[in-house]
Amino acid sequence: MSYRLLTRPGCELCEDAALAIRFDGRVEVELVDVDSDPDWKRRYGDRIPVLLDPQGLLLLSGRIDAESLSALWSRGGSAILRGAGSPADSDD
Repeated sequence: MSYRLLTRPGCELCEDAALAIRFDGRVEVELVDVDSDPDWKRRYGDRIPVLLDPQGLLLLSGRIDAESLSALWSRGGSAILRGAGSPADSDD
């Protein structure tokens, strides 16, 4: 399973995040439109780009760059760093 980067067409931060992840080269990432799933749209629509691990846990959101990726991997790649939350969290 690959990591997912939730994006939206025309999102420059999303394009930058995708490039940073690809350049980093540590994981394969699937680009997915956040609006393609109602739950993702509700949870993450205002926080894109959003990087989810293979289990769907939120790892990073907002500005995703070499520095934030390095911090993520130094913590084992599973720590939730920014935009804390998991698929089970509610927005209530």
